[in-house]
Amino acid sequence: MDAEVFNHDLDSVFDRLSKGLTPADKEFIERLPQKLHFVSRRFKDYKKKRTPLEHLLFCLKKDKLAEVHYRNVEGRRSKHLVEPYAMVVYRTSLYLLGYSHSRKDMRTFMLDRISRVDSLKEGFKYPEDFDPDAYFANAFGITVDTPQQVVVIFDASEAQFVEEHIWH
Repeated sequence: MDAEVFNHDLDSVFDRLSKGLTPADKEFIERLPQKLHFVSRRFKDYKKKRTPLEHLLFCLKKDKLAEVHYRNVEGRRSKHLVEPYAMVVYRTSLYLLGYSHSRKDMRTFMLDRISRVDSLKEGFKYPEDFDPDAYFANAFGITVDTPQQVVVIFDASEAQFVEEHIWH
């Protein structure tokens, strides 16, 4: 993903935050990548999605409706009138989370499958009580649905490994 899309807004936030830090705090933050390291998958290169991403970020920033042209996993194309609530990073992908007026429900749109976004002049009221953490609390990966109880049987030799991890 092209970091320039976020740089302008983030620079001003970081400038304001850094003014309140002590020199020791600033030094610690500069060395934080050495002190706290995440081993993760590489993030996708979203340079080809720059225009739709810029429109989505504009809509997120200004609470404007977006017309999202989307292709689902089966290849079916659709157009959604969306209230964009959040951009979500899941594993190596970027998703738009928002309320689709077309479906009258919350939807998660994978950026890879968005062909076009039109920023509309019409705004919307961002729900004050919306919490992405709460929304994804019972998600299976990036999919939000009614929780289901399942029973999975593992070989005894794998028991400790299974117990040490959070699976979903």
